[in-house]
Amino acid sequence: MISVETDLTKKTQLEFELKRSKGSVEIYKSQLETLKQREEDLTTELRTEQAKLEELENHLNLLEQTIENDRQKLESDKTTAPRIPQNE
Repeated sequence: MISVETDLTKKTQLEFELKRSKGSVEIYKSQLETLKQREEDLTTELRTEQAKLEELENHLNLLEQTIENDRQKLESDKTTAPRIPQNE
């Protein structure tokens, strides 16, 4: 009789643990789906921001090149411009 009671207690305890474990698995699955969606959203946002950064870097490079070309042109104009003699 004691054996039957012990087995019944163990069975009840195991059933309780099984239900709790199944509940934990469901919570985990739900959290996992939420995290996967968040990861996808962040990946998309990252790609968008990287594209913006690349566009800004290209624009900056273009501006720097324009400035450098203008600087070189000014230097060239200084060296090729005829000198006006100063009256003494």
